[in-house]
Amino acid sequence: MAQPLPRDIVIKNGTLVDGTGVTRTQQDVYIKGDVIHGVGDYKKQNAELVIDANGKFVVPGFIDIQSHSDAYYTLFTVPFQNSLVQQGITSIIMGNCGSSIAPLIEPDAIKSIQKWADLSEVQINWQTLGELYQVLEKRGVPLNVGTLLGHSTIRRGLLREEVRDLTEEELKQFRKVVDDAMGEGAFGLSFGLAYSHSNFVTMQEMVEIGRIVQESGGYLAFHLRFDDDRFDQGVNEVIEVAKTAKVPVHISHLRANGSAAWPKLAGAIAAIDAATEQGANITFNVYPYAVTLSVLYNYLPEWFSRGGRKKLLERIKNKQLRERVVEEMQRQGYNYGGMLIAQAPRNKSLAGKTINDMAIGSGLSIEETVLNTLLAADGQVIVMDSTLQEEQVRTLIKHPRSCIGTDAAGYDLRYRGELVHPRSFGTYPRIVAYYVRDEKILSLEAGIQKMTSVPAAILGLQRRGVIKPNNFADVVIFDPATIQDQATTDHPYRFPTGIEHVLVNGQPVHGPFKQGNAMAGAILRRGQS
Repeated sequence: MAQPLPRDIVIKNGTLVDGTGVTRTQQDVYIKGDVIHGVGDYKKQNAELVIDANGKFVVPGFIDIQSHSDAYYTLFTVPFQNSLVQQGITSIIMGNCGSSIAPLIEPDAIKSIQKWADLSEVQINWQTLGELYQVLEKRGVPLNVGTLLGHSTIRRGLLREEVRDLTEEELKQFRKVVDDAMGEGAFGLSFGLAYSHSNFVTMQEMVEIGRIVQESGGYLAFHLRFDDDRFDQGVNEVIEVAKTAKVPVHISHLRANGSAAWPKLAGAIAAIDAATEQGANITFNVYPYAVTLSVLYNYLPEWFSRGGRKKLLERIKNKQLRERVVEEMQRQGYNYGGMLIAQAPRNKSLAGKTINDMAIGSGLSIEETVLNTLLAADGQVIVMDSTLQEEQVRTLIKHPRSCIGTDAAGYDLRYRGELVHPRSFGTYPRIVAYYVRDEKILSLEAGIQKMTSVPAAILGLQRRGVIKPNNFADVVIFDPATIQDQATTDHPYRFPTGIEHVLVNGQPVHGPFKQGNAMAGAILRRGQS
């Protein structure tokens, strides 16, 4: 029989890095229930559980502002979110890149996540955001969970498969859906401008929706329309939305994707800095890897995938259009052959093969092989691609407007016929081990701040992200000598080392004091968490 959970905990003898960026101190942390009761000298305090953190760092739980545990549906298929919890993540924000699993105006709106998830696994028994939260609270969650609203999800609910501008009446309906969901605790709304149901969306629509979100106190998150040779255009577009709608803007996984985009990064950062100096509120997140995990059709010319998966497959089968797109692909400069197929939910036999491997086997050109691969997988293919520059990753991590996010979902060690990005298992330990300890591009205090209080401030979380009295007791204890990410692109299913204890709302969820399958998380609601 499981032991009762401790009502109070003392973490003693540790080195405290409180999340604010101030210099580390030698202080104890006293937890009562789900909150931090005090920070100071508690070595003589009686408590039901005493954790000796001698030689260890005590830091706030990491806040992942860029989670896809909803879009990959692993919040339900991997309910304990082991790969996230064991790297010290205690809170996640879902609903990114234009897709959320609520609100669902009509059932087919869930197709917004089909580019990532196997919809045969998806079972929906909610419609509104409030109903989703009720389902999650009943099931239990292992870490704290909040969400944005997906622009594409709401749009699909209104227009089904139509690809066109919203009418005035539809915009009114959109406003009501957003207002209702923001009232139920959503943190804002995300756009996935690179994806087929949003890559045509106008500046006017983005600004109008931005104003709706701003009125409710939320923010807009953007998966940029372009991260290739038009990268600067993609950044300038969202800066214009921030200025015009006067809404906080957060750029998801900012990156210059491919050699044609690399020269554009410096100018894009300068534009963000200039807009910030002029009063715009623009932030961004970054993951600490030079490898992307991307939907394969996003590498095709935009016109070819516009309108969704069905239209894409029809165009691949059209001989004339196929010849045209092959010619354009040859001019784009992507290294299609080097792309590794990570996931193909409708044809799992493709996982682990490169496009080049498949081209050699078929005797076809690389471009023809890309199109045939999409056909063989019913349009659902996700690839890993080494298209980022490590030096630029470092530049983005160091930037004062950045924070850290995984851009990933939670997994366990079970292989399901797919490769996952190593960021699912190693993002936060990698920041500490590689960029702080080994490369010294950040101080530990600055690195922890980018993983805790900075995302908390973007989200408006008043009682998380900093270790101080009356804040919720989300705490991570790690060994500075042994903390290390172990996941790689070839072997991604590996937990990190050195993360010794993780507490969510005062309950041990990882480490020697964990009690059973802990479901200690809470639902995060804007203005209440």
